[in-house]
Amino acid sequence: MAELWRQRAASKASGLHHTDPVTVASAVQARLRAGDFEGAEKYFEDEFGRHAQFPIRRDAMIILTSFIEAFARAGNLERAEAAFERIESLNARPNIRTFNAILKATCATGDHRKASHYYRKAVALGIEPDSYSYNSLIMSCAKATYAEGALQWLDTMAAQSVEPHLLGYDHAISACSRSDPDRFEMTWQLLDRAIQLGLRPSLGTYKVVFRCCLRCGDVARKPAEGLFRSMVASRVEPDGAVRWNFTKNLDAEL
Repeated sequence: MAELWRQRAASKASGLHHTDPVTVASAVQARLRAGDFEGAEKYFEDEFGRHAQFPIRRDAMIILTSFIEAFARAGNLERAEAAFERIESLNARPNIRTFNAILKATCATGDHRKASHYYRKAVALGIEPDSYSYNSLIMSCAKATYAEGALQWLDTMAAQSVEPHLLGYDHAISACSRSDPDRFEMTWQLLDRAIQLGLRPSLGTYKVVFRCCLRCGDVARKPAEGLFRSMVASRVEPDGAVRWNFTKNLDAEL
């Protein structure tokens, strides 16, 4: 810290003001939180162009990653990709946070092809995608009602020994429930797999699966009864709609 202060004092004495990366990052974050994307971009580029040695590539990558995260929250994939390309133009190496941010941005549009593209980029750089990465990949497929892709990413996640996350199963189940009827059976198979992995589905997830059971008729009666028992055992309280569907529509035993 003392050395940093000496550097600042020297720069002021010479008539030059070199803004440190922490100050720039804070100013950028404040503008992004206020929704002033243009102001944040202009401020960053002005500081970047003011003197050749600031910010160094790693600092620039961290700041630009915060841009991608803000654009992802706003559902602006185009702007998020532009920030990612800016990182690449600096020959800076994105990290897992950067890739997770751009993957999240693809979820808003359901562009699962672009999500796969960034996944391959991360792997090519030797970056290991985590559960957050796979959840975003599955979510992008679910947004596009691409059940096959969601299931493939779940399988890849398991093959890479990445810790499972309920969110990924929720989105895969959602994709199957909105897909062709021949995918409905996968909803209760996925729910059962999630339970076997020690995950604790919510009432909402159970209800999505039970609706698929209703649409499948007799073949779904026994799986539905098993899932109902699992729901009660995990202390997820069934509501009136679930009980009605069991006793009246599925003719199942509670």
